[in-house]
Amino acid sequence: MYGMPEHPTSVQFFFAGASHTLNWNGQGYTLISPQRNPASTCHKQTMFPGMAGTWNWCHDGSTPNGQVTLCTDGRITCGWGDGRWNALQPAGWTPPRPAQPQYAAQPQYGQQPQYGQPQQFQQPQQFQQPPAPQQFGQPQYGQPPQPQYGQPPQQQYGQPPQQYGQQPQYGMQPAPVPNYAAQQQAALAQQQAQQQAQQAALAQQQAQQAQQALAAQQQQAAHQQAQSQAQMALMQQQMAGMALQQAQENQKEQAEEEAKRKEEEEEAKKKEEEENRPRPHGSGKLHVWVLRGEKLPNKSAFGTSDPFVQIYYQGTGGQKSVETEVKDNDLNPTWNEKFEFPIADSSQENDFTFTVFDKTSMGRKKLAQGEMSLRLVFDYKGNIDVTISLHPKGKLVTHCEWVPDGWGEPIYQLE
Repeated sequence: MYGMPEHPTSVQFFFAGASHTLNWNGQGYTLISPQRNPASTCHKQTMFPGMAGTWNWCHDGSTPNGQVTLCTDGRITCGWGDGRWNALQPAGWTPPRPAQPQYAAQPQYGQQPQYGQPQQFQQPQQFQQPPAPQQFGQPQYGQPPQPQYGQPPQQQYGQPPQQYGQQPQYGMQPAPVPNYAAQQQAALAQQQAQQQAQQAALAQQQAQQAQQALAAQQQQAAHQQAQSQAQMALMQQQMAGMALQQAQENQKEQAEEEAKRKEEEEEAKKKEEEENRPRPHGSGKLHVWVLRGEKLPNKSAFGTSDPFVQIYYQGTGGQKSVETEVKDNDLNPTWNEKFEFPIADSSQENDFTFTVFDKTSMGRKKLAQGEMSLRLVFDYKGNIDVTISLHPKGKLVTHCEWVPDGWGEPIYQLE
């Protein structure tokens, strides 16, 4: 931790799925790959020598934000996930072999070396069998430390761990350096394979999504086409209904036009007949239809009057009196009776008197009376509906038609 040879110049950590390369800075390690600003650092938490132990990881280079525990077998345990660590050694670097001093140069028992003066060691010309290691007590100056009785030996940097009860042998070769480049290439190849598998899975997922989208589009297009066909069928049905309705309206209009034409023809024919009909003159007959009475007076002592009509004619044809039937208990009676009055000279005075009587058990009783002149009929070309006002109350509705001698029967007919 403080520049001791137990700390390699460069180390490599693998944890949390990433590789970190760090260089020794005299007190700890500084992250050089991946590059960060500021660079992350790693300082040992315990004061024991060697790499094994707990290290404080400072992401910002100064404040610890986690711990990394390094094990002697190359494992890493930390809060970010387990991993491994390796020592990266510079080119040409080999672990130092312990120097073998001349026993003559060793200080005598009880003497202390002079501080501040360099110690003189002589390299033997030929390496002989090393002196037997001390089993107990303190090691000789310049010799590697020996384990205490019952304690496991301390591992030398660059050498594999010793089994309990065995002492390291001088002249042993350091453990072979793992091929980290091959391991990195294998890890990179594995990562690339994983990325390719992820890309293939993503491509398959995209293909499935595209297939699903295409199926959805086809289904939507089929649904829209079905809706369009249904709308087209409905439109055709509506057009057929409109055409049928139009044909019915046209047929109705033609029928109305035909009826109107026939009616106009009949009206024209009647008009022509009326125009060609001569003015009343000379002798003939006046046809009188007594149709009905309206709001006749009631003079019956018991119940309602039983009315009938008497028509009295006085003129060139002499005198004539006719009567209708009796309508029991009716003040608005309907008779629809026809009478004929021969007239010798229509140019002279010819008057008609209409009298309504009430039929009683003692005879009859006069209810109302009105008058009409033949000239009124002539003023309307001899064919007219005449409503006669009665005194003191009521109305009498009649129809009068003049037919000269030789012209046959009257035109008017009862409905």
